[in-house]
Amino acid sequence: MSSVTPYFLKDLIAGAKKFVKCSEVSVCFAPHYEDLTVQDILDFAICKPGVEEYFPDKRDIPKLPRQWVINVAYTIIGPEFQEWVDSQVSARNKRKETE
Repeated sequence: MSSVTPYFLKDLIAGAKKFVKCSEVSVCFAPHYEDLTVQDILDFAICKPGVEEYFPDKRDIPKLPRQWVINVAYTIIGPEFQEWVDSQVSARNKRKETE
C-alpha cells in the first residue's frame, strides 16, 4: 500500500492505468547519484512509448519509493534502461576523476 494511492488504485481498476505483476518485475540497481534522481529517471522513462500508463499521476509520484520507480521503468523499458543507468554512472565517475 505504500507504493500506491487511492487515485492510482482507482485508475488501475478502471483500466486507465496498467500494472506489472509481481512475478514479472525485473530488479535493477541504480546508485544514489546526482544524475539518477527519481525525477531524472522519470524524465528518461516517461518519454518512452507506453511507459507513462504504468505510473500514477504526477501528484502521486513523490509518494513512490525510488526503487519502485526504477524497477517498473526497467521492467517496461528493458535493457535500454540499464544502459542509460550505466551511462549516467560512467559520466558521473568521469566527472569525479577530473575533480
